[in-house]
Amino acid sequence: MRVWTKQNTRILKNLNKDWRHVPDERFILSDMSEYKEIMLDLYRWLAKHSPNQVYRPADSKYPVWVALSQGSLYLPEVGYSVIELEVPDEMITRINVRKWSSILNYSYISRDKDDELNHRKKLKEMGISDTKAYMSQFYPDLKKEIIKSWDELFNYENDSEKEHYYGIIWEIRAEWIVSIDKKPFEYKDLVAQKEDKTDKNSSVDMKSSVDKNSSVDMKNLGDKNRTVNMNELVDINKPVDMNNFSDKDYLVVYTDQADIVVEKLLRDGVVYSKREYLKRKYEESFKIFDTAYSFLTNMMSKLIEKPEPASMPYFGFLNQKLVERYPDTKILKLRVPKNELVYFDMFDWNTILRLEYLGEDAEEFNKNLRERGIKNSSDAMLTHFYPMEKRQIEKSWEKLLEHYKNEEIETIKEVQVALWRIKTEWIIEIL
Repeated sequence: MRVWTKQNTRILKNLNKDWRHVPDERFILSDMSEYKEIMLDLYRWLAKHSPNQVYRPADSKYPVWVALSQGSLYLPEVGYSVIELEVPDEMITRINVRKWSSILNYSYISRDKDDELNHRKKLKEMGISDTKAYMSQFYPDLKKEIIKSWDELFNYENDSEKEHYYGIIWEIRAEWIVSIDKKPFEYKDLVAQKEDKTDKNSSVDMKSSVDKNSSVDMKNLGDKNRTVNMNELVDINKPVDMNNFSDKDYLVVYTDQADIVVEKLLRDGVVYSKREYLKRKYEESFKIFDTAYSFLTNMMSKLIEKPEPASMPYFGFLNQKLVERYPDTKILKLRVPKNELVYFDMFDWNTILRLEYLGEDAEEFNKNLRERGIKNSSDAMLTHFYPMEKRQIEKSWEKLLEHYKNEEIETIKEVQVALWRIKTEWIIEIL
């Protein structure tokens, strides 16, 4: 059966070395470390109760997730590769996405409508939710019922035709690989390369290969008597000649910055935003803003390398009218290289700042939240009780930078930008 899986590129080393990969906690939880303790129990339950134990290698602690159709994969991501596999059908266990979502939210999985109604009635009489019953120590019997109900994950008889499935396998074998990032992969070529490398290494006489008394002939490389003058390459005191660049490589940006920041910029030549500044600015609301800012910081760092001194981005607008001026601040008019910033729709960013789902299907998503007893998206984002919903919301936020990735700035109604630093050489005017 043809399946696809998105994996950290680090596993390719295992495949080249051992011709197989089995996941461990470092890999399966690398992108959800915030929920590590919460998620580990669920993954251990899945590994223990999966019905295809006969195919489980002794060193496999956790399963590998695979998509049964290429369109079901998450969006491409830096540091990850999409691996296409041809796996024997009997080695794949189908996972009902709806039921697995219930497990991720510590919810009861009903056998049928009557079972569902009875369980809801019990919760109502007790005045609690599934999540509360699971997370607390006061309802051990109900917690056991919830966990027992999860066996329904592997009961496919009552599944409707509209159900969506992923799959799990216990390992990735090199001989199963069809392609990596759409590039054909031939297992027999890998074997041949390894055998050829082994033969070459065994026949090399290292003593005859290197003469420790020999010297490198610099004539083959250049003039060995010439000293490189670094000032010929870079003059750090020489201002950038903006005429050497076309306007298409730059954007004029307006940003409001505190007087103390402007003073530091003029003194040091460059400034970087710090997380502690954000904390002082928003005080009791910091947790809300930190959630949004941290997400953007993570996304942005995958597109533009983050300088070591920076912990958060600065923000600006292309339209000066959108810049709000506050006491003890100045508006900087900057000419910023495009490769120093990302841009996005201001209204999309405001949606994220409110910790809301981003997308045309937001109304349907919010309706589903309310049906599950979740008042709003911020409840899901600011607690540990709804990890599945939180991941869905964060996944929707990836749409924020689609305009930037597709170079579609002209399609944005009100353009907002984020940049890691501000340099004095970018200043056109201080307003």
